[in-house]
Amino acid sequence: AIGMAMYSEGSYEDVFSQLSDGLSWSKGWTESLKPPSKSALFQARLRLGAQPLRHLFYRVVRPLATPDTPGSWFADRRVMAIDGTCLDIADTEANEAHFGRPPSSRGD
Repeated sequence: AIGMAMYSEGSYEDVFSQLSDGLSWSKGWTESLKPPSKSALFQARLRLGAQPLRHLFYRVVRPLATPDTPGSWFADRRVMAIDGTCLDIADTEANEAHFGRPPSSRGD
């Protein structure tokens, strides 16, 4: 899943090849790996679920600013920014009501 985030423009097969090629190089493997099918990778990701990434997040993510860091707090709230991130959400009426839709010159 981390590899898919790092190589978000690539397909499952591309990401697997990027990761396995690096392992082959670092371990000195002489044989090439046949990548699993797109379906097999998708099914494995579903079986894995979100729990391993959630666990990793809670182990390593820590705020950088302390309460004494100038500009890091406003009205008792920590100031944050997420830059260049797009979040995909399910296309449901509830999500549309809450988040709205981005503007488009092509209409709905």
